[in-house]
Amino acid sequence: MPRHWDYTNSKPDEKLIAELDGRVDTFRRRIKETTGVDVDTMYYSAGYKEDDDVEQERPYNLAKLLSLIVSHTPDKKRLAIMDNVSRNQETWKSNDDKRDYGKDIQESLKQSVRAAAAATAGATAGAKIGAVLGGPVGAAIGGAIGGIVGGVLGWFGW
Repeated sequence: MPRHWDYTNSKPDEKLIAELDGRVDTFRRRIKETTGVDVDTMYYSAGYKEDDDVEQERPYNLAKLLSLIVSHTPDKKRLAIMDNVSRNQETWKSNDDKRDYGKDIQESLKQSVRAAAAATAGATAGAKIGAVLGGPVGAAIGGAIGGIVGGVLGWFGW
């Protein structure tokens, strides 16, 4: 909705926020009434670009969207999502600021890393057993998991 959009800060103004919040509440309520299912709903903008001659608008609420996706993804699959996320910090700047979505994403990933660490301990044991049996497969699996965990921790500066 181009009206009531703050192009400088890539955010809706207060009037548009009220309208969008009302739509989100209506949507959530109608789904609940129809299906009996409680859902998380939200709004975002992926960044509008009319044509190739015009610079793309900055996205809005993408960190919130990613946080919602990551929090609803099984632990063991979260790292795969993060491997394909844009590293461009401008992509993640403009949000509704109701929460620290970056922190929420980090907490979800930490939970996954803890699960992966437990798996790594199992892989280390498997590598030892594999070595005893003459197969390097267990050692390779343990190394792969350790590499993923180390890469993710490094990416977030832990």
